[in-house]
Amino acid sequence: MVKRFKSSFKARLMTLAILPVLVVAIALTMVVGFRLQKIMSENTIHELQGSAYALREMIATISTDEFRVDENGVMYAGNKDLTYLNDVFDEFTKESGMYATLFFGDTRRNTSVVNNGQRAVGTQCTDAVKAAVLQKGQEFTSMSTQVAGKECVVAYVPLYQPGTKNICGMVFTGISKDNFKKSINSAISYVLIVALFATAATIAIAVLVSVKMNAALVGASKVCNDLADGNFTGDKTSAGETRADELGKMVNSVNELKERFDTTISGVKNNIDTLVVSAKGLDKAANETSTSMNDLSNAVEEIANGATTQAQEVENSAQGIAEILRTMESINESVQQTNECTAEMDVNSRQVVGDFKTLIEDTLKSIEKLKDITEKMNHVQDAVETVTTAANDINNIASQTNLLSLNASIEAARAGEAGRGFAVVASEISALADQSNQAAVKIREIMSNLKDETEGAVSMVSEMSEMMDRQDETSKKSEESLQELIKAIDRTKEMVGDVKENSDSVQKLCSGLNDNISSLSAISEENAASAEETSASITQMSQVTQDVLDMSRDLKSVADKLEELTAYFKVN
Repeated sequence: MVKRFKSSFKARLMTLAILPVLVVAIALTMVVGFRLQKIMSENTIHELQGSAYALREMIATISTDEFRVDENGVMYAGNKDLTYLNDVFDEFTKESGMYATLFFGDTRRNTSVVNNGQRAVGTQCTDAVKAAVLQKGQEFTSMSTQVAGKECVVAYVPLYQPGTKNICGMVFTGISKDNFKKSINSAISYVLIVALFATAATIAIAVLVSVKMNAALVGASKVCNDLADGNFTGDKTSAGETRADELGKMVNSVNELKERFDTTISGVKNNIDTLVVSAKGLDKAANETSTSMNDLSNAVEEIANGATTQAQEVENSAQGIAEILRTMESINESVQQTNECTAEMDVNSRQVVGDFKTLIEDTLKSIEKLKDITEKMNHVQDAVETVTTAANDINNIASQTNLLSLNASIEAARAGEAGRGFAVVASEISALADQSNQAAVKIREIMSNLKDETEGAVSMVSEMSEMMDRQDETSKKSEESLQELIKAIDRTKEMVGDVKENSDSVQKLCSGLNDNISSLSAISEENAASAEETSASITQMSQVTQDVLDMSRDLKSVADKLEELTAYFKVN
């Protein structure tokens, strides 16, 4: 039973500790990955837009003359040749990793985009870009647009003739989609590595705590199983004794209960052994007394018969008197033995009563200890409720924090490049809020299981308390029976004294009859009268002896029953 409890509870405890961590880690990694991809996409678009506007402002400062293209496709600002912008764009690409292009109309005139070893000068933009920028005067951004045969993340802004709002071309910035994907994958890989290390550390801590808690519970369970089986010979459990929490208190309480039960049951069994021996001696003495009383009754009957025929057969009467004398001596010896046995029964019975009082006192102390244990278990249940309430508070705080983080992310997105760092901080706060929420859920689950286990322990202690109450009631009834037995023994002592006095009287009468055989007729009448009195006394003695025999058998039955009940317990 202990082995089954150990394996099942340990597996469940570790599952409760590890499974939520794994689920949270996987879910958090996925959420962070998706969120990171979205943030990086938005940041990339913002950077491309900012760079395009910066390039447009730089180009606008070159000349105040309008832009034009000659017959060779070379772009000018007034009379200034803008071919040198190719070198500027190449340097810009080298420093920032972004492509740059200056459009006149829908055609590339200066660019850092290279296709098959040649600058993509003279190539045109897509129809979607043309419609948005050249026709509507809007900026155009896309996460996937073909640029000279390459899939790119792009941003297009309109280019105006100096001093006017006339759109004459576009300024383009973009990056390769492959390079963007590599950046995304690198960031996600970093997040995944951090999540794996955090998950491994959390699982290691959870496994260590689970193993220690399980060892303490298994040890306490083994001691409780031994107590339930009536076996007090096993060792105490050392696992969890040094813990300062409620689990350590439970282990120490179980060990103390085991020691007290061992001491109490050992004393009860020793006293019951003494009671059994005394009961057997009383039963034997009562049987002997009953036999002697039967012999005495037969002797008295013979005396009566002798008194009837004494006048005809004096010699036979003399022999009968001699036989009566011998029988009376035997009766006196039996009565003396009965008197001694009765005295011994009285001493042993009073000793048993004292032992039963001690047993009752120990049982009451055990009941008080069980009540203390029940009260401590109730305190554990209150503590579990308190922790569960605290976990709910943590959950509420995490929800509020998550909402604040979402608002901060929205404000950071509105701020553009200036809010980029604040958006990352808001994302981390959101992740921490989600972790706090999951931790609160795990705490509630653990507290729920602990509450169930604590309620089971309270139920077990209550059952033990009821059993001790029943033992206390049985002990009190046994004490009352012993008190009645002592009173019966006192009455028996008085009756045995009466029997001895009557036996002495009969012996004296028989001696006088033997000395005065000459006055046989008168002595025969006296003997007949004495025989009648003796017969009445013997009848009374027989009844008393039968009562003593019945009481001794009842006492032996009670002793046997107590021995049978305590045989269930095994002590050192």
